[in-house]
Amino acid sequence: MSFLRPKFITFDCYGTLTNFHMGTMTREIFADRVPAEQM
Repeated sequence: MSFLRPKFITFDCYGTLTNFHMGTMTREIFADRVPAEQM
């Protein structure tokens, strides 16, 4: 099993300064390899 390793880390504990779309990008990147119901 491979792991997604982020290139940047934020310590914005309230989510007000950054808005990373990790789920959206992961689904887009792995759409041809992992069925949607398994993500």
